[in-house]
Amino acid sequence: MPHQKPHQVDSLIGIENGTAHESPNGSKPFRVLLVDHEAQVRDVMRQAMSDRIIKNEVDLSVVDSIEQAKAHLVEHATDLVLIEPNMPAHEGQPDGMSYARELTRTRPQTQTILITDEPNLKRAIEAIRVGVSDLIVKPLDLNELNERVREAIARHADHNRHRRRVKRLKKICQKLNTSRQEISQQVDTLCNDLVTAYQELANQMQHVVQTQEFVLRIKDELDLEQLLRTTLEYLLEKVGPTNAAIFLPSEADQDYTLGGYVNYSFSDDVADMLLQHLADVLSPRIAESPEPVLINDNNTLTEWVGDDFAYLEDSHILSFPCVCDDETLAVVVLFRDQREPLNDADVELASAMMSLVGEHLKRIIRVHHRQLMHDDIPSTFSFGDAQMESDDPSSWGKSWHPDDDNSQEDDEDGMAM
Repeated sequence: MPHQKPHQVDSLIGIENGTAHESPNGSKPFRVLLVDHEAQVRDVMRQAMSDRIIKNEVDLSVVDSIEQAKAHLVEHATDLVLIEPNMPAHEGQPDGMSYARELTRTRPQTQTILITDEPNLKRAIEAIRVGVSDLIVKPLDLNELNERVREAIARHADHNRHRRRVKRLKKICQKLNTSRQEISQQVDTLCNDLVTAYQELANQMQHVVQTQEFVLRIKDELDLEQLLRTTLEYLLEKVGPTNAAIFLPSEADQDYTLGGYVNYSFSDDVADMLLQHLADVLSPRIAESPEPVLINDNNTLTEWVGDDFAYLEDSHILSFPCVCDDETLAVVVLFRDQREPLNDADVELASAMMSLVGEHLKRIIRVHHRQLMHDDIPSTFSFGDAQMESDDPSSWGKSWHPDDDNSQEDDEDGMAM
């Protein structure tokens, strides 16, 4: 039989305008490459595939050398390669078995079938080790050849279905992962919101508890001195040991005097000077503040009390006005060393007490004003050691100190009223 010319490739399939037809079901034809140097084998293969070629189910190409096979695979995608393992090696090219091993390693998506005339155990074991899909024994039987190709087509279809399924599952997994991340973020946000809401609720409950506790202590108190004492005691109970003072507005415009104080860490001389400075400089400014003021660094301290704050350097100060009906009736100042800092919880406490103390001070004013009207006292009356004018808290401005002859004796914690 005449030998094919080198590098010639025979291809049998319906051709139109240089483009291979698709099979009747719309899928691409199964692409087969036969590599065998025997013309008879190539003829049998064409005969076996003739019906499938006519139906455009198979695109068959045949070559007679490894070199031609390599060139064909570079140019064309191939689904099945049938190769004679005993193809001779020449001009630096591998033999048939070596090339089959190379194909299974470098093109795992392409099936490889060996066509051999040595049907023995050694060849079968070698084929398994190489990793080929199947082994066909010569001489070729048309029915067997057709059946093996049909099985290869079925494996190819299964592989494609599996590949599409994997691809689809990957997309689903990606969507699920994206959804999981979104849900996880939403859950995290929800959890954070719940934690924040719980914390706010806990703070509000604490605020209510503190408010109710303080209200119960002062609800029946109509004595100014005792109200100031109770307020200072409650603050020390909640905040801990600290210097504390309550300043009351005097007759002079924006002028404040000491109503009561607790000296925790200063000598009497220093305390007198310091309290006077707080009354003159800090209290009028705090009276205008709509909320408690926490001073926890020297720069902020300078802004509020000026440069003359040597005794308060490196201290924390918490101050708040006691307000009722937009009128400041007292200013409370807490201060201690920064090693025992005042914190946000103390600020919350101060916020709760601002209106409570202010409202009770207003109540005391109203009660004593009604008493004045009842007794027909024209302008002033005596309240403890302090003079009060009807609704004007400015006449409360008496400071009680432990060295005053008429003052009450000091408590153990240095409280003076």
